[in-house]
Amino acid sequence: MSKDTPHVLILEDHQLNREQTHHNVLKVYCQANCVLCQTTLEAEESLQKHQFDLAVLDLKVPSKEVKTGMNGYFFAKQIKANFPKTKILLSTMIEEEFLIHEILVDLEPDGFLLKSECGNQEMQEGIQKVMNDESVYSPSAMQIKKRFRFFEREVNLSLEQYQLLLLIEAGKTNNYQQQAMGYKYREKVPKERQKIRQAFGVDTDEELLEKARSMIKF
Repeated sequence: MSKDTPHVLILEDHQLNREQTHHNVLKVYCQANCVLCQTTLEAEESLQKHQFDLAVLDLKVPSKEVKTGMNGYFFAKQIKANFPKTKILLSTMIEEEFLIHEILVDLEPDGFLLKSECGNQEMQEGIQKVMNDESVYSPSAMQIKKRFRFFEREVNLSLEQYQLLLLIEAGKTNNYQQQAMGYKYREKVPKERQKIRQAFGVDTDEELLEKARSMIKF
């Protein structure tokens, strides 16, 4: 396929956002061949008919009869596994740091744009960068990535511990933390929290949060 006429899959359940994304793609590649989908079922059917150079995906979209949930996320994983040459640009309203970091680590998308931080210009620049083999991230997503690298280097924090730290910072309950981290036993949550406090050299969660905030300024 010609680089000037890429095949682009757009998955977005809101019509206005779907049309705006289409507009942004055409502003960058006026001859792009775009397929617009409202549900993951439509997108899955399109994958069987076309080979796409780029997929611009919302994360929370309907999937068949299921109307809620992270269906776009699982669809992106499907593309990653079965169509590795297709570039993935995620566009989402999700703002929970734990979920953002989990998505970045698990999917390693070519681009991740938060709709709250992304206008038409940022979207067009993101499309162009991704198609030119460059990665692009919204400021908040980039900050989350930088914080992990900093804590990994400075206090030897593991990926799992950083995920748990994000949940602690968000004020999530022990039960929520257990489910989000996939721990089988409830007792593991306080044990892992203690390990994080030891890594930072503090005794309480309050001291942990204060030190984590004070250690790094981007």
